[in-house]
Amino acid sequence: MKQIKPALILMDLGPRAGGPIQKNLAAREKKLRYTYLQKTAKDKRLRDKLKKQRQHELKLEHDQKMMSIVQPEEVGYLQQEGHERTEKFRQSSIKEALDINAARKRFDLKLHEYGPYSLDYSRNGRYLLLGGSRGHIFMTDWLDSKPMCEFQVNQSVRDVHFLHNENLFAVAQKKYVYLYDNQGIEVQILKDMIDVSTLDFLPYHLLLTSIGTAGVLTYQDVSTGSLVARLKTRAGPCSVMCHNEFNGISILGHGNGVVTLWSPNCRESQKNGLVSMKCHYGAVSDASVGYVSDGMTGVYPYLVTTGIDGLMKVWDLRMYETVQTYNLYSRGNGTCIDVSQKGMIAVGGGRNGDKVLIYKDAITQHKSNPHLTHQLDAISSRVSSNIKKTLSLNGRAHNSSTGHTQQAQTNYGSIRKVKFCPYDDALGIGHGAGFSSIIVPGSGEPNYDSMEADPFETKKRRREGEVKAHLDKLPASMITLDVDQLGRVSERHQDRVKNLQELKQKFAEPKGEYDPSQGTPKKAKKKSKLQIKLAKQQKNVISREKIQLQHQLAKEKQEKARKRKLQELRRRNQQIEDNGGKVDPLERFMMKDE
Repeated sequence: MKQIKPALILMDLGPRAGGPIQKNLAAREKKLRYTYLQKTAKDKRLRDKLKKQRQHELKLEHDQKMMSIVQPEEVGYLQQEGHERTEKFRQSSIKEALDINAARKRFDLKLHEYGPYSLDYSRNGRYLLLGGSRGHIFMTDWLDSKPMCEFQVNQSVRDVHFLHNENLFAVAQKKYVYLYDNQGIEVQILKDMIDVSTLDFLPYHLLLTSIGTAGVLTYQDVSTGSLVARLKTRAGPCSVMCHNEFNGISILGHGNGVVTLWSPNCRESQKNGLVSMKCHYGAVSDASVGYVSDGMTGVYPYLVTTGIDGLMKVWDLRMYETVQTYNLYSRGNGTCIDVSQKGMIAVGGGRNGDKVLIYKDAITQHKSNPHLTHQLDAISSRVSSNIKKTLSLNGRAHNSSTGHTQQAQTNYGSIRKVKFCPYDDALGIGHGAGFSSIIVPGSGEPNYDSMEADPFETKKRRREGEVKAHLDKLPASMITLDVDQLGRVSERHQDRVKNLQELKQKFAEPKGEYDPSQGTPKKAKKKSKLQIKLAKQQKNVISREKIQLQHQLAKEKQEKARKRKLQELRRRNQQIEDNGGKVDPLERFMMKDE
């Protein structure tokens, strides 16, 4: 049997599809591999590591079985009959097969005067935030169709993002980033964030991150208002950013096709970030992180990127290798992308920028066709490219060269951003004509954790959750690429302890017999009683007793110095007399003890 490297165990044992027989065979094969490696490994430390890894995986399997009892809700998907194809299903037919409450999630907001729009959902998926590029801000409780606030900032808006809950949200305006509350009142201006193109928020660290035309990644703590870090990426303007929730690492996509990973703890020597990957031949148009379970060992993060080269790639963030590659050139380049809680991928773009492609299970398996598609409704048709000299007259285009008048064609439907709604089967699309919400069965997580994000939380529950989030806030220093290093002794500390031990051994007193060739070992001087009494006195207090002790100590030092000098004179005179010489008679008075 061929020996397998322990570092490649998780890579070789990927997700397996099929019934319970295949899963049992996979588990048995995995157990045999671990047993074989434990017996053949010569290093004791490696054997212990493999044993602990096996115990950890068994615990995860047991926890998943127990959680299946507590989470009875199952995910539903579109199923075709016969030769039907799910990508041919339209939203109108899906809406007819749903109840009234689910059908309300399919709607359009026609706001072409202020588009294109960027959007964001709150963490519990209940609130929707829209930001038009011409200054229109709108926030609503979209499940109950209840508007919260709507105002005009009279500036260009590049991006909007919720913070830890719906009470605060950030807006990247023309020059600075502004914070508003749920009533539309301006709370704070973040002047450390200048010319921002995109925003992101780390919920467990309460950090607002931003990057823009200057290519400077900024971390701002929204709980204290302090600036945590400003990192120069040295890669030019950047408008693509997301983060990995497992470790809090920020992921940036640059114009040269490179994706870099950053943390606020990056050193000055790490000019290209923690990790730098060449993902596309052209600029990176968008990136998103998805979390997929392999059904055996746990949930792992995957990075999905799209570029102007017409490719969509799926990357394993554990090994930084390509898992799947999709060619979208025939369907049009993907300008924006998002991954749902259940691993569905939504790609916005198309040839005319008005089509959305949704892939199911495309991270772990290669799919030739999308699971679902959606074409935006044309607000008005587009102007043909062969008409070079046109004048718009009441919605009609006049060609001055031929004298013929044709129907004016202006496209307001270019997609700017797509985002899945958490804990719901809905996809939000921000485009030039406003906002559209479509139904995507099976995209959201059906079982939510009320301690994490509760779509039905009350006002009291929200206040308690906000206090708990601030108490459990993780410091920015814990954002690291390898989360397994947390709680261990750092290598720097271990090196420091090792150096101290070497110094102690170097300057330690020699043991064993005395060697006169190495010199007389120095012994530590003993303190006198006056020095011990003076050390017990407070240093910042001047008292009569302290002054007396200082005078007595000075006299004691003078007496010791005089006796030491007398001993040296006696030793020198004794040597002179032994050699037959004469001693200076005047020195006898100096040797006389008083």
